[in-house]
Amino acid sequence: MRLAQDAADALSGADIALFPIPGITKEGALFAPSCPQKIIPTREMLAGMKPGAHIILGWADANLKAHCEVLGITLHEYEWDVDLMLLRGLPSWKGCSG
Repeated sequence: MRLAQDAADALSGADIALFPIPGITKEGALFAPSCPQKIIPTREMLAGMKPGAHIILGWADANLKAHCEVLGITLHEYEWDVDLMLLRGLPSWKGCSG
């Protein structure tokens, strides 16, 4: 494991990418509060992933979907998976209740 220099470096050669749970902002940036610059997935950034790669995330905006379609990257969105949300509910509640 190594520390990537930027998002494109982190995705370079990747089979799978796990994007942040909160998803994408209205401007297309990933939720990354500790990163000094916004991470907006571009076609060039995603093109470094291996052919047939997969991205797992809460939900994708229209730009990310379009980039992935052109590049042959499969998106796995789970934001609207009710069963998964119910399973996540108890650990979230336990974390909040102390």
